Amino acid sequence: MAEILASEIMAAAGARELRDGEVVVVGLGLPQVACVLAKRTHAPGLSALLEIGVMNMSPIHTAVGLADCRIWYRATCWSGFLDIMGMNVHRGVVDVGFLGALEVDRYGNINTTLLKDDSGKVRYFNGSAGGNDIASLAKRVIMIMRHEKRKLPEAVAHLTSPGFVGGRNRQESGLRGGGPNRLITRSKSMGGHPPFLTSFLMGRTSREGCACFPRRSMSRLPA
Repeated sequence: MAEILASEIMAAAGARELRDGEVVVVGLGLPQVACVLAKRTHAPGLSALLEIGVMNMSPIHTAVGLADCRIWYRATCWSGFLDIMGMNVHRGVVDVGFLGALEVDRYGNINTTLLKDDSGKVRYFNGSAGGNDIASLAKRVIMIMRHEKRKLPEAVAHLTSPGFVGGRNRQESGLRGGGPNRLITRSKSMGGHPPFLTSFLMGRTSREGCACFPRRSMSRLPA
């Protein structure tokens, strides 16, 4: 039997978080894979939106970016940013924002802008795009990324998209959406109010590194 990849387990875990009939705005990479898997299994009524204006796509191949036309295959609508971000996200009808991340801290704040190495050198990435709007306004936010200690710091190097900023509730920060609901990595699925509670996905130990999540908060997934 072929080896099961960590990315496949992460995509399956992400798909399980999506419910039939929900409206979800998905980011690049694994969020898209998880969304397609959910639609083809337990959530055929899931409405998937890409921030560039493509809706309810059914791709065959994994795209390399939002402008890769392979992900538009069999879409029911080709519109634009204004329709997705304005008429859906800002109107409050998006149930789930499903986002990738460079870093996530214990309060669910997301960094997709820059990373600093030990020498202080800064490397810049894509930034927010629609991520800030989605994290601010979606009814709940799911995040997915590789599990490395440096990607789970006490505080993100740059706050691109807000979670529970400074541990405060969302209303105090003027944010309408419900905020972070789940963080999925190759080893763990973390959820609940921050600091996140943790469950194991692949039988890994907490020694793999989780700078911002205390070991006492960890529990195993139910069988």
